[in-house]
Amino acid sequence: MNSLLTDRTVGDPDRLAALDALGVLDTPAETDFDDVVRLATRLCAVPVGLVSLVSADRQWFKARVGFPASETDLDRSVCRIALSADDLLVIPDLAADPRTAANPLVTGEPRIRFYAGAPLRLGNGLVVGSLCVIDTAPRPGGLTPEQAEDLRVLARQVVAQLELRGALRGRAEAAEASRRCADDARRSEARYRALFEAIDTGFCTVELRFEDTPGGQRVADYRFLEVNPAFVAQTGFVGAVGRWMRDLVPDHDQHWFDLYGHVALTGQSVRFESGAVAPNRWFDVQAFRVGTPEDRRVAILFNDISARRASEIALRASDTRSRLAQEAGQVGTFELDVASGAITVSAEYCRLHGLPVAPVYTLADVTAPILLADRAKLSTEASRADGSAAEPIEYRIRRADDGALRWITRQWQPARDGAGVIVRWFGTVRDVTERHIAQEILRVSEERLSLAFEASGSLGWWDWDIPNDRLYAGEYFARMYGVDPALAAAGAPLAAFIAGIHPEDRTWVGERIAHAIETAGDFAEEYRLLAADGTVTWVHARGRCYHDAEGRPLRYPGVATDITAVKKAGLRQDALLRLGDRLRDLDTVPGLVQAAAEIVADVLGASRAGYGLVEPVDETLDIPTDWCAPAIDSIAGSYKFREYGSHIEDLKRGEIVLIEDVERDPRSRATAERFLALGIRTMINVPVMERGRLVGIGFVHYATSRSFRPEELAFVQTVTDRVQVAVGRVQAEQQQGLLNGELSHRLKNTLAMVQGIAGQTLRSVSDQAPVRAFTERLIALSRAHDVLMQDSWAAAPIRSVVEKVLALQTSLDRFRIEGPGLALAPQATLSLSLLLHELTTNAIKYGALSREAGFVRVAWWVEEGPERSIVLAWEERGGPAAVAPTRRGFGARLIETGLIGTRDTRLDYSERGLDAEFRAPISQVVAS
Repeated sequence: MNSLLTDRTVGDPDRLAALDALGVLDTPAETDFDDVVRLATRLCAVPVGLVSLVSADRQWFKARVGFPASETDLDRSVCRIALSADDLLVIPDLAADPRTAANPLVTGEPRIRFYAGAPLRLGNGLVVGSLCVIDTAPRPGGLTPEQAEDLRVLARQVVAQLELRGALRGRAEAAEASRRCADDARRSEARYRALFEAIDTGFCTVELRFEDTPGGQRVADYRFLEVNPAFVAQTGFVGAVGRWMRDLVPDHDQHWFDLYGHVALTGQSVRFESGAVAPNRWFDVQAFRVGTPEDRRVAILFNDISARRASEIALRASDTRSRLAQEAGQVGTFELDVASGAITVSAEYCRLHGLPVAPVYTLADVTAPILLADRAKLSTEASRADGSAAEPIEYRIRRADDGALRWITRQWQPARDGAGVIVRWFGTVRDVTERHIAQEILRVSEERLSLAFEASGSLGWWDWDIPNDRLYAGEYFARMYGVDPALAAAGAPLAAFIAGIHPEDRTWVGERIAHAIETAGDFAEEYRLLAADGTVTWVHARGRCYHDAEGRPLRYPGVATDITAVKKAGLRQDALLRLGDRLRDLDTVPGLVQAAAEIVADVLGASRAGYGLVEPVDETLDIPTDWCAPAIDSIAGSYKFREYGSHIEDLKRGEIVLIEDVERDPRSRATAERFLALGIRTMINVPVMERGRLVGIGFVHYATSRSFRPEELAFVQTVTDRVQVAVGRVQAEQQQGLLNGELSHRLKNTLAMVQGIAGQTLRSVSDQAPVRAFTERLIALSRAHDVLMQDSWAAAPIRSVVEKVLALQTSLDRFRIEGPGLALAPQATLSLSLLLHELTTNAIKYGALSREAGFVRVAWWVEEGPERSIVLAWEERGGPAAVAPTRRGFGARLIETGLIGTRDTRLDYSERGLDAEFRAPISQVVAS
């Protein structure tokens, strides 16, 4: 139950979220935390102190004294028990406490025995770890009251430091986000203000004041909050901001107030044309609500259409051609006489240019409103004479009547006389200002979108014109795919971008694109890009293909996000998981090093990687083996540090050595030729320290110059630490094997000596049967010890024990052996060996094995129940009827005692033979 509660506490999502929010995991050492741990070890008089933070799959030490590793897995963690403790967790003897007795740090190096931990409880009540002190000797008395209180105080100091770090980090992130928002707002306001001031459409925002009437609420007046220059030009209202409309125009028509009130109350925009008594003009008006309904505010866009309306009234009686031209789309017509320069114009032509309606103007009069910057586009006497002026043009004018800026498009064609000489030009003009305004709005929108993409730092966009095979893309997207941004902006073939995809991904990505084109479906894939310098980038691309009405593929827009950092983080995490799996299965130092080197090189793209053992006195490095890329030679062997620069001093201090170019770094520059001869230009050396001494290094080599990010260095550090732990395990197991071998040799000599002494002492006994039984029991014990030695006394396979004991007295062909694979604890192994020996002896003398056709079935299984049990069955068949013994000798008492002395034994002596069942709790039989 305690284990279940601990596991739930460790995996609590709220607790893990609080730990992540601190932003402290895998950060460099800090003096504030180191000082607390050092003080805790002194106050409590212990050799080991830790600030331990428990995540979902490991415990990581922010500060440590006297402990070599920077983290351990949760199976080695005592601190995870402290997560659910209300106060200090004190365990006087870890080896005697069932929660920690099997912990590898207790049973193996560094063989810790005493633990005291103060939970690190945040202000929200969640526990993220502990401040603990550890001793290698048990402390029956635990801590003194003063030491316990000191440990609590120091734990509160650690929590204060952690929460201060989190608060500062959150404040910095909030400040940066606020700054970015303010910058974006300023840029947006500047663009809005420029457009607001430049457009020649009148614009204002008003605040409405309502009054109660018998028929409900009605707008009594409205006040101007904001107006643009075009508003003043078209209405003639100067200084209108802040003033009420009833003050400006006391007899202003009520229908204007009612219309705006309807917009403010319902939120429904309106578009209409209407005349105003004051200032005696006609307007094209569009109104829409801004803000919330409670604000009672309306924005109004309008254009003065008084001239157009006057022209419409004046031209109603004109000829059919002029009337149709007016109705067709506000198109003005004109006719230029080349010889005289006189231009005959329609009323619409006059309105568009802001000229008084008149039938004839001179060419100079109608070109006067055109902006100087656009007059170069106009025709000349020569181009009108030779006909080259026939190309359509667009130009800007300041209308003669109101000075409004408008865009005009002009198209015309020449008329020739009988001799082919151009004598007249006939043409049309049309106001295209709205189109240019829309284009300007679109341009601003695209600029904002482009700025948003650029601000993201990892997002690029594309738009593929499929029929013309032209892919248009932003600068960031182009650079990701190795395409010139200018070429991408103008449109480049799809093949130019496909070339940037990694060759191994190019085929299947092309198939996904083709599928999206065929089905008019979505495209959402992760794949790699390969730059010219060999850099690999991971992207997540998402797009959609659009078809026209006939089902033909038309456009294929989308965005691509650089997910390299996330992908590499995932690859590093997967690599650590793979490394853990491989390290558990390997039992030689070269094998461990080779596995780790291959994984590191694969993740970081190195040319060589490995691990070396350091002889600190001689300052030599022994590399048992390494991993090398194709065409890169192995450097396995022994090397003297001093022959390869001065960086050993950094390593001795426990500092990671990163040399990005051996020819430029002062620590390696003098010996650069030696490194280059080994194919090393860039290298990382990660020191492994034990009790303040350099005992090993993990290394990563590159044949070319390369820079590294902090997370990559942390990954190399983590791999090196895990390799060192694994190497220590292998070395410890090898030493344990030697020790077990020596113990086994001595035990067998002792058993042989006991056997010899018994034979000499009892040789004068007339009845030698008990002497032989005693000798055979000693031999059975010896065989049980042999089986245990195969697994270093930790556990013995049950089938191996059964077969070795049974084969000692007769052929295994006489037995039917069946049962699941189980690993027996040492005590159970010895008990089972003696029990089977007695049963076999009796079967040979009196039971089924006394006859040639007889056999014995030996079976075992796990029986479920309130307490799971192991059941061993012994069934004799084909022999004489079984008879219960008349006297209870040692053998009979041993059989009745059963497995490991439980006495849970059932013996059935019948005509078929002896049937026996022996039960024992699985927890006492099977090795844990």
